[in-house]
Amino acid sequence: MADSKPTPTLASKQVLTLELAKLMAEGAEAYGAEKGLPPLGIAIVDDGGNLVLFHRQTGVVEGGARYSRLKAQTAGLLGSSTRFIGDLDFADANRPLGIGQVEHFTVTPGGFPIRSGAGQLLGGIGVSGAAAEDDEAAAKAGIEAVKAYLG
Repeated sequence: MADSKPTPTLASKQVLTLELAKLMAEGAEAYGAEKGLPPLGIAIVDDGGNLVLFHRQTGVVEGGARYSRLKAQTAGLLGSSTRFIGDLDFADANRPLGIGQVEHFTVTPGGFPIRSGAGQLLGGIGVSGAAAEDDEAAAKAGIEAVKAYLG
């Protein structure tokens, strides 16, 4: 009896496009304008943490601009909001996760994973420049702006 091996195939994968990233940045920016927020940095990365789009509003402080990318990378690579990761990191003072100490990660609120309708992790969005709650709300608005396209 011959040993039957499965035929190797390639997996299909949904990929975050530049067009979707632009719409997300526009959604986050529109939210900021509607709420009168200070200038924002908006970063969108793919599931490998690679920058797809960086949108820096005129006047955003450099720290805000940089934080937006860290937030996007953290959420996109770990698949959770940066607030949730921070809450986990500091939940047990005797044994912190230490994620906040990992280079190119942050536990500062304002980063969210981007998922397809089927739950596949596509990447992350990070917004910074305003208060943490406002950064989070703007990032959520960015995701909402493309929800219909995520399947």
